[in-house]
Amino acid sequence: MINCLREILSREFPVLLNRDKWSDPSGVSGPSKSRGRGGHFGGMIGKKLVKQKAADIYLDANKPYEQSLGDLLFKYFIEDRELLGIDFVVWDQQKSQGGKVRSYPLPPNTCEIAKTGEKAKPWEKKSCLHRDHIHVEFKSREADEDHSSALMNTVAKVKKALAQQTP
Repeated sequence: MINCLREILSREFPVLLNRDKWSDPSGVSGPSKSRGRGGHFGGMIGKKLVKQKAADIYLDANKPYEQSLGDLLFKYFIEDRELLGIDFVVWDQQKSQGGKVRSYPLPPNTCEIAKTGEKAKPWEKKSCLHRDHIHVEFKSREADEDHSSALMNTVAKVKKALAQQTP
């Protein structure tokens, strides 16, 4: 499913191309052994290998079109979560797991404190609040599955909603 996201979303939404130095040119994060930006694809936790099961889609919530696109992807990922094999989605200070949407993170001031105990840098806070990317976490077995047909249906809903927003 992660490869489907990379291929389909970058083709259907060119704004995702060449987002930043941490991501693949598709704007959807690629496999990484490290944790952090561009990753969430597994690696070692303790002595156990963790399977690739999530992706980050880089958008900027401070830009109106990207905010709208992110909001709609978030909405329809939630609506179609069973068809897409999604466990949870995080975007713009919100998290949805099982259909319910709540504030993220709880408490929100956790993004103010860096690991060193100092104030976080602005880009670290933006990333912690998920204002620069959508995090899509898949159910373990679904991450490797091909749900491209279901994803294309989700994309069609997003495109239709975007077209209705544009005067």
